[in-house]
Amino acid sequence: MDECDRCHKGIRGDGGIRCKGVCGRVYHKTKACAAIDEYCLQGLVNCPFLRFMCHDCVTYISNVDDALKQMLDIANSNKINICEQKSEIEELISNHNKEIAALLANNDKEIKRVVDNIKKVNREKDELIKRVEKLCTVNKEHFEKSAESLSKQREEIIQEL
Repeated sequence: MDECDRCHKGIRGDGGIRCKGVCGRVYHKTKACAAIDEYCLQGLVNCPFLRFMCHDCVTYISNVDDALKQMLDIANSNKINICEQKSEIEELISNHNKEIAALLANNDKEIKRVVDNIKKVNREKDELIKRVEKLCTVNKEHFEKSAESLSKQREEIIQEL
């Protein structure tokens, strides 16, 4: 024999009704214990799809339902925030990529300018080397002629003496 969870008295025969909610408690089929009237009892008997739930389970399930709705609202709000942040981040990345491309282009121009200056300086250096080599050749020829002339003059002086 089951005991009523409301009045704590024994339940005889089919005088009790079990909660089909979370708790599974048993109550007398009275308004005082199960908080259910005769019309509702007949509905439960006549319709197999209906289930009895005590007041505590109805409250609990309602609270759980409210909590789930709040969690879903928070999740949806976070999803919107994440989508907004994703757009902002993608825009920032795009702007940074443009800035990097512009900096690289400027660096390429500067490097080309420096390389062109180096080539120009090298050409000028090569021209100066050629001029110096030419001057060296001219001076060498002039020196050899002068040395030859001095050598002849020396011989002449020696012969005169």
